[in-house]
Amino acid sequence: MKKLIFSLLVLSGCITAAFGQSGTLKAMLNPDKTVTITGITGTMTVVDIPEQINDMPVVSIDPGAFADKGLIAVTLPSTLKKIGSQAFKGNKLTEIVIPDSVTYIGYGAFEGNKIKELTIPSNTKAIRESVFAWNSITKLSLPQSLVAIGANAFQGNKMTSVEIPASVAFIGGNAFISTPLSVIKIGSNVYTGTYAYSTYNESFSNKFDYFYFENPRAGTYTYDAKTKEWSYKE
Repeated sequence: MKKLIFSLLVLSGCITAAFGQSGTLKAMLNPDKTVTITGITGTMTVVDIPEQINDMPVVSIDPGAFADKGLIAVTLPSTLKKIGSQAFKGNKLTEIVIPDSVTYIGYGAFEGNKIKELTIPSNTKAIRESVFAWNSITKLSLPQSLVAIGANAFQGNKMTSVEIPASVAFIGGNAFISTPLSVIKIGSNVYTGTYAYSTYNESFSNKFDYFYFENPRAGTYTYDAKTKEWSYKE
């Protein structure tokens, strides 16, 4: 695997990081002397984004910056604050460590990868639409700061259990659809699902939303595949 080794050139607010003959990291110098990564050219499959470029902190990644580039690994810097929409969509990432410094992740940012385990940063308040949809997540850790999970956020993953923090008040439609959950730990009175054109879109598979609606209590809900029914335990 080729790794990024680069030199830098700053011209008219734009930064070009050259990786020999393999590729180029593109970035923009912001007015506040911070750096935004805007894209990559070439055939790099392993990307280590630096904390600083020319002594200026890398704080954001533009929407679509690394989408559909065939990446198999990426390292994010501890200075990063914002990851734009679809920034890493459609790659082959099997793992990702998101720094606690990140406060914003746009919709579909990591959609369509192969991520297996995921820990959401401790200060995250909202997970936006389709951010981690269609990955291979089997283990998911959500922070106690979380308030909302957007539509389709974890659709099409592989975890069989999930613990929704008591802080969560809203879970959007299709958030966990096409994910084989059989154990769901959740707080009380969480608003699940959304309506679109008079059609109700469930947040979870196997009619969990309807079972939960009847008595939205905090506790652990378990699905029996044989009887196709949910049960509740406090």
